[in-house]
Amino acid sequence: MKILKSCGSPSWGGLEIYIIRTVKELSKMGHDVTLICLPDSSLSRFAASEGLKFLPVLRKGPGRISSIYRLGNILSSGKYDVIHSHLSNDLWTIVPALKLRRLKTKLILTKCMASGVSKKDIFHKFLYNRVDKITAVSRFIRKNVIETCPVPDEKIVILHDSLSLSEFDPQRFEKNSVRKELGFSANDIIVGMIGRMSPGKGYEIFFESVKMITDEPGRNNIRFLAVGSSSQSEKEYENGLMKLADKLGVKDKIKFTGFQSDIPKYLSAMDILAFPSNEEAFGDTALEAMAMKVPVAAFDSAGVPDIVIDGETGLLTERNNKIEFTQALLKLINDSELRNHLGSMGRKRAEKYFDISTNMNTFVELYSSSG
Repeated sequence: MKILKSCGSPSWGGLEIYIIRTVKELSKMGHDVTLICLPDSSLSRFAASEGLKFLPVLRKGPGRISSIYRLGNILSSGKYDVIHSHLSNDLWTIVPALKLRRLKTKLILTKCMASGVSKKDIFHKFLYNRVDKITAVSRFIRKNVIETCPVPDEKIVILHDSLSLSEFDPQRFEKNSVRKELGFSANDIIVGMIGRMSPGKGYEIFFESVKMITDEPGRNNIRFLAVGSSSQSEKEYENGLMKLADKLGVKDKIKFTGFQSDIPKYLSAMDILAFPSNEEAFGDTALEAMAMKVPVAAFDSAGVPDIVIDGETGLLTERNNKIEFTQALLKLINDSELRNHLGSMGRKRAEKYFDISTNMNTFVELYSSSG
């Protein structure tokens, strides 16, 4: 099957990593996959470094007109079986290009971000009427699509993100060796957080939890790890976070690694993942932790409950309740048997519901179906 995937994002995070992951998996399955993206974007650079087929033809602003014509030429000559867009904004280029060339190529849209804006005006109806199917990454996103987009319920299906269980496999790493490399000991209990330093990810709550935990006496063997950095446009926000950590007296109690690409390695060192994000459409990091047998403490909000089952694969608390969240972390810190049980069950849930090969087979069926 000849597949064109689209993502006009300039950033690098969970969405972009997942797209690269799916392009690789579909290519491994024997499909001809090409990614269209912005020029000089993180996606284009990573695709080039990985030897993936990509076309940096997407443009924003005044350049979109030329992008429509270029994409129309590509589509008419490429004879693609399906176009799969991972950003709704890309429809402003894809749909006019298809209309321009009068092509009936199947169009799939994956919605992985909630919208706070109604899109039921005449212009969005023009776009969404051309979409054959919408996949939502969680129940939360499906509900949001129904509320904000001009599409019938039956056009929307839930298809969760997934991961490579061979890549996220705790047996790939020697835990104590990774800990030693990070400056931790075998006896430390490591509470980690992974994510871009951007609003909504919950670093402020993580810092508050670190303060509350370390203020208790007898907590000398607990260590804290933060993996991630801001995008270039969010450096001011990151600076503000560092000032907050300093003000709370926890900056020196947390090991900040900055951006890291080898997430499984860092998860292998952790005993607990702190995931205080309050606006995750899905929550890939929580899923990655579960696959690595790391129990998760998270908020019971947005798309996270589709991944983490409270009391079975992790602990869920009320959204933005820093006291409850800290108590959940302490419960995991104080109970090694609970950590091991939740970690083991998390891996089993990842294997059963979130394996990328199964997920991609489902997408191929969707690509091939007539409805």
